[in-house]
Amino acid sequence: MRENAEVLEVHDGLATVAIRRQGSCDKCGKCDDAEDLEVEAQNSIGAKPGQMVIIEMKNKNILGAAFLVYFLPLINLFIGYFIGKWAGNNLGFGDADLVGAFVGIISLLSSFLITKKYGEKGSEEGKYQPVIKRVVRNTFNNVECDLDCGGGHNHH
Repeated sequence: MRENAEVLEVHDGLATVAIRRQGSCDKCGKCDDAEDLEVEAQNSIGAKPGQMVIIEMKNKNILGAAFLVYFLPLINLFIGYFIGKWAGNNLGFGDADLVGAFVGIISLLSSFLITKKYGEKGSEEGKYQPVIKRVVRNTFNNVECDLDCGGGHNHH
């Protein structure tokens, strides 16, 4: 995933960047008047405050994070429910649906703990941190053309 951003601050090999909202954000309406998103990015190229840059994050890391946050809890909820229901029916733990719901909720909550631990480990390793790939020499209004028009040439 690539995004356009402005470097706000630089410190210790990192840069605080503001990811600019795109025109499609205005049409969506979900964020109301949300401002630009500020994130920490690895700054191995030495970008300076005020420069417009292209930041990138590996798609596999984004998909992995989405799986952990959205699908793992849902999968655990269903697996826990069916294990609990089976236990309620076959081992005599009471009402099978109630036991299933209880075990499903416990499984769901445990998946949040797993997700949190895995997320903390990934953050420590910089797995979910974007990387500044290059400085764009034009103003921000022309950054999209740099990406879409073959790089570096203003075709307006």
